[in-house]
Amino acid sequence: MDSTSAVHRVGPPAVHVTGDRALAELARYQPSYRFQSWFLDRQGYPLDGDNLGDDQPDRVAAQYRSEFAWLHRTPTDPAA
Repeated sequence: MDSTSAVHRVGPPAVHVTGDRALAELARYQPSYRFQSWFLDRQGYPLDGDNLGDDQPDRVAAQYRSEFAWLHRTPTDPAA
């Protein structure tokens, strides 16, 4: 297999802070991810189908809800 390098662009981080918790996210230039996935697959590097992406909007939304729910819990919350 040939050596392959891939480059993708991300935007500046957005950091959400609540109390002693923080959540950081990076804006993605999404079209590059679709091409990168296709290209890597053609090079013999198949990607795990469980990775979240724009082809699974319901799962992505659920992940965001979960992360922001964690961010806003108080230390006394039993689920914290």
